[in-house]
Amino acid sequence: MDKEFLDWLTKRRNTWIFDPILGCEEIIGIGRKKQKSDEPPIDLDPLQKKVIIDFFELVRAKDKKSMWGVDELNSREKELYKKIGCSVQSGKGVGKTALAAIIGLLFLVCFKDARVVILGPKYDQIKANLWPEISKWIGHSIDVYGEQSLLNQILETQADQIHCKHVSKAELGKRWRAFIQTFPKNADIETQKTSVHGNHDDNMLFLIDEASGVPDHIFEPIETTLTGKINLVFSIFNPNRNSGWALETQGKMKELWVTHHIDARKSTLVTEEQIEYLREKYGADSNKYRVSVLGLPPIAEEGALIPWEWIQAAKERYHELIVGEDEPLLFGGDIGGGGDRSMLLRRQGMKVLGF
Repeated sequence: MDKEFLDWLTKRRNTWIFDPILGCEEIIGIGRKKQKSDEPPIDLDPLQKKVIIDFFELVRAKDKKSMWGVDELNSREKELYKKIGCSVQSGKGVGKTALAAIIGLLFLVCFKDARVVILGPKYDQIKANLWPEISKWIGHSIDVYGEQSLLNQILETQADQIHCKHVSKAELGKRWRAFIQTFPKNADIETQKTSVHGNHDDNMLFLIDEASGVPDHIFEPIETTLTGKINLVFSIFNPNRNSGWALETQGKMKELWVTHHIDARKSTLVTEEQIEYLREKYGADSNKYRVSVLGLPPIAEEGALIPWEWIQAAKERYHELIVGEDEPLLFGGDIGGGGDRSMLLRRQGMKVLGF
């Protein structure tokens, strides 16, 4: 990267940090019309904009403290600079994955030698959701600005990482990059924790997708490594558990976080028809409606034989469960009476094959 361009980027970076919505426009093309399309410009939901603005207020406080010290901070900045990051708890369909992608890209562009570490419950889940979302917004920037797209000029996307094109060959893939961090699912706790250790940089952001599905012990090495100048966590999750680290960021540990709760009923990205469908199908008092629409954790049902959390965990494990060919095929039946429907379940080994 030539010095003139780097100097320009450094100056412009200060503008984007103070006005991240302008950064969304100039870096990603949000709010701008695509060059070869008659479609209207893509804009963000007001709730998404609020999260981005609040996150970069936190970034500014950290940045100012690192440059000038605590004594130069105002009362709001003194409150913010001690926080770990931003936690977004929401219903489904409100654009939280887009938020993570956009914030990750803004951070990567705004800070020289930035490190963006992407974590989630499973590698395949990140590759299926957050990673394509990041690629989509890079593509959107190119659709809007063509070859002049800042993301196109600065970044190069590979299978598991995005890196700055302008670092030396010797350091390519080692600095100024975003990458997927994995941990071995079947390893013991200490091995899993060790696999997340070793991330250190002055400007570092952990993007945690579906944080409620990440094992709680994984967050210990993350929290203890936030020692650099601007080291933050941006965590998004749908609260399908009623306990755990993710929920604590909105509860007993909320003083250490900038928190947002997004109710799908208040989002312009979710239709009234979809909300009404879920209300009619499951009931406004159901856990399904609470979690998917209200963005609230499930309530443990009194007297329930199988807790809601166990059901959700089993659904997560379902596709990973391998059944041996020699496992017996079992059937269970519930014979209806008095007009009720009968139900037959097929199970092979420990895996339910259908009803």
